[in-house]
Amino acid sequence: MRSDFTDSLEYQILYNGRIWRNPYSGIDGHQFLLSTDFLPGIVKIDDYTFDNVRIRYDIVNDELLIQRKDGVTVQLNKEMISSFFLSLNNEVLNFKNFDNDSDGTFNGYWNILYDAGIRIYVRYWKEILPASITNGQPRFNQVNKIYIIKDGQIHVTNNRKDLLNLFGIRAEKLMIKEYIRGNHIRISRNDPGTFRRVIEYYETITK
Repeated sequence: MRSDFTDSLEYQILYNGRIWRNPYSGIDGHQFLLSTDFLPGIVKIDDYTFDNVRIRYDIVNDELLIQRKDGVTVQLNKEMISSFFLSLNNEVLNFKNFDNDSDGTFNGYWNILYDAGIRIYVRYWKEILPASITNGQPRFNQVNKIYIIKDGQIHVTNNRKDLLNLFGIRAEKLMIKEYIRGNHIRISRNDPGTFRRVIEYYETITK
């Protein structure tokens, strides 16, 4: 896809959405993933792939935003988006829109963090903590949800204990514990990559 699609049919397809307005001006922090900036990305809509676009992901409402050349921010038509990629600091996040899937197990945008024999899906979300909790103004707080699909079963995996419970063979579990300990890995939902490191290691030793 060309990057100079300003006056083309493709441009109209990409910017098919509604004007976005921020309803959270009184909340401390922001509702976006990674940054308030529009980040480099790729958006796939139907049979079109839009490279070299700058997008922003609102994880409170699970919506993708783009800025027109006139400075107006547009909320893209989610029903038309099949997937998108978001880049920051040499890391590329790969999101799939599961609203277009028929089985209904997942919904909305999930980051496909790892996709081999075992798969790891991450859903990013922010809740709003009220002033009664923050002792100040309401504040955004990010919460990550991690699902691991192993042997056809979906496992909600929140911590180290949940991760170790995926492995039924005692010898495998002991090797994984030693790997975590030896590499000083602190398993945390705040850093989904820690789950990926362990799963990558597991698939290496079981090949």
